[in-house]
Amino acid sequence: MPNWGRRIDLAKNPRDVVGLMHCIIPEGEKGSAKVTHFRVTREVNLENLRLIRDGQCGVKSGTYARLVVDGELMMTDTTNEFVTNRSIIFGSEGDVLIAGLGLGMVLMVLAKRKEVTSVTVVEKHQDVIDLIEPHLRAEMTTKESKRLTILQGDIFEWRPPKEARYDFIYFDIWPDIGPENLPAMTKLHRSFWRWKRSRHSTMTSWEHQRTIAMRQEERVEEELYARFRGY
Repeated sequence: MPNWGRRIDLAKNPRDVVGLMHCIIPEGEKGSAKVTHFRVTREVNLENLRLIRDGQCGVKSGTYARLVVDGELMMTDTTNEFVTNRSIIFGSEGDVLIAGLGLGMVLMVLAKRKEVTSVTVVEKHQDVIDLIEPHLRAEMTTKESKRLTILQGDIFEWRPPKEARYDFIYFDIWPDIGPENLPAMTKLHRSFWRWKRSRHSTMTSWEHQRTIAMRQEERVEEELYARFRGY
């Protein structure tokens, strides 16, 4: 049992995973993937004003981990990451399919959820798997580790076995939230609906509803621009 495990019960307090990944994933680099740790101080927290203005969550003082792939920041384990993934953290059950491994922040919580039977993760970059997976499994019990399967593949090309069925399907492959992600989300939802166990099973993407709202706002702005362009 790791030292942090004696103080933290992720089954009871999932939010405690925020800022935890630097204790689990050491700094390192594997091919195109790199993990670094960074410290947020009280002075740096002035940036929270910008985050709050943009509808995001501020970052508390502390040490965090970040994953960079091909020079692009993919994720951190800050509060905003937790909040924007709350649908799967609190809503997953049964057999779960996830696109995108990231730092494994969500997996650390799902491993502790008694409602979750199995988790299958499809990650595009083998370097990310090699960098992250061993450390995640080292923090899991044997039972938790057996419930987790991590596969390398492009989610736009990979397909589950014909007989597979999932109770919760989640796509989290984008570095940023924006309306430009919506076409890819729609394509994935249409491609994977047949692997839902039932019509009551859940399939969604990272901040899907917010992405739809952002696109609707864009359309309103486009219509207003077109209407008043000639004035």
